[in-house]
Amino acid sequence: MIAMLFLDQIFERFCDYIEGRLRWNDSDDQWTESVFGFFSKENAAQVVPYVEIIEHMLVDYIWRYDPQKYPMNDIELAVESENQENRVDELIGHEIQHLADIKAHYKIAILYPTLGDEAELLDKISKTIKNVSERYRIEEEYLAILGYSTTTAGKRAILWKGIFFDKNGNLKVRKEKRTMQRDEGTESINTP
Repeated sequence: MIAMLFLDQIFERFCDYIEGRLRWNDSDDQWTESVFGFFSKENAAQVVPYVEIIEHMLVDYIWRYDPQKYPMNDIELAVESENQENRVDELIGHEIQHLADIKAHYKIAILYPTLGDEAELLDKISKTIKNVSERYRIEEEYLAILGYSTTTAGKRAILWKGIFFDKNGNLKVRKEKRTMQRDEGTESINTP
């Protein structure tokens, strides 16, 4: 039996996994290792793990059904993670467009825009999804995870916003969760 993914649960577990693992000024490689480490751990927990592929058709990370175990070779999950770019037009033109162009049941973008650009970014994500869904009528769900540096009780934290879109680009749900950053001087945790 094929397991269903629930993007709201993925968001919650992602935030729990990142808790205390990173600092805002860690290297891009540390962020990438942690993000993909999370998805790899999630995949390993599946009843029948998917085939994991990094860098597939300009998309950073995917889970594909193993054709030796299933009668199809569909992509279940596609993930774009961009921690070096925060300009809205670049994020839409590359990261979001890459997700929109690939056929996958679930799509996740992990982005770090400036807070002042959030409304414009979400509007353009919605329009990009809508444009693709009107042309191809594909059953997909999208999750945009936006990360912002912040503080909680005087300590460095990361505010994560989970924005869920349906196949038509309509915003369904918003969730927020704060995670504490790794303490200064503590080594990063890059293993799943």
